[in-house]
Amino acid sequence: WLIMKTIRVLIVEDSEKDALLIARELRHAYDSHCVHVSNADQMRAALEKYWDVIISDFYMPGFDGLDALRHLRESKMEVPFIVVSGVIGENIAVRAMKAGANDYVTKDNLARLVPTIERELREADGRRERRRAEMALAHLAAIVESSDDAIIGMALDGTILSWNAGAENMYGYLAKEALSRRISLVAPPISAGEIPQMFEKIKRGEHVARYETIRVKKDGTPIDVSLTISPIKDAAGKITGIAAIERDITEQKRTE
Repeated sequence: WLIMKTIRVLIVEDSEKDALLIARELRHAYDSHCVHVSNADQMRAALEKYWDVIISDFYMPGFDGLDALRHLRESKMEVPFIVVSGVIGENIAVRAMKAGANDYVTKDNLARLVPTIERELREADGRRERRRAEMALAHLAAIVESSDDAIIGMALDGTILSWNAGAENMYGYLAKEALSRRISLVAPPISAGEIPQMFEKIKRGEHVARYETIRVKKDGTPIDVSLTISPIKDAAGKITGIAAIERDITEQKRTE
C-alpha cells in the first residue's frame, strides 16, 4: 500500500469548479484535506485553523490574491502561499511575489502544482528548523551571558573568541580587551605550561573536567579556579574550537 502524505490546504477561489479541479490534482499526490473559501470573511475565519499550504486565485470579484496575502500576513501565520490563476503575466507575477507569494502556477499547467507545493513544504520545514535552532541559540546565549561563571570560547590555538559577563567580573578584563588575545592572558607563568597540554587533549576529542589551577586577574591578583574544558564541534563532528567554563574557588580553598 502507498502511504500518502496528509496535508491541509486552504483554497481561495471564487470558482467552485476551479477549486474542485485543484483539489482533484492534489489527490494524485496527497491525502489532502481541502477547504474552499471565496471572500474575506470566510478567509479570516479559516485562518484561525492550521494549514500546510494556501492556494489562491489572483483575480476574484471584490477579493483578490493580494487581499488574501494581506489577511495571511495579518494572521502572523507562516504558510506557503501559491498563486494559481488563469492568466499570469510578468507584472502580476512580480506583484504577487513582492507581496509575499511563494510561487505561482497557471491553471492550464496544474501539473506543476504538486512539485511546487512539495518544494515549498520542504523549504517551510527548513525555515522552521532554522527558527528553532536560532531560538535555542538565543536561549543558550542568554544563559551564557547571565552565568556567574566565566564562559569562554576559543579557537584551537587559544585565541579568545567569546568572553561573557562572568569572565569580565572574574578577571577584570572587558570583552573588548580580551577578544582576539590568547587565553594565556589570564595564566600566570607558573601554570601557563599546562595550557598546551590541555589543548592537545581537547584536539583528540577528550574533555577536561573540574581541573583546579591558578589564574591571574587584570590587576595581578592570583585566584584559584576550577575549570571544565570541552571541544566545540561543527555539524560534521569536526573539532573547531574550545569551550571553557571557569569558576573562582578562592574562598573555598581558603576555607579548606
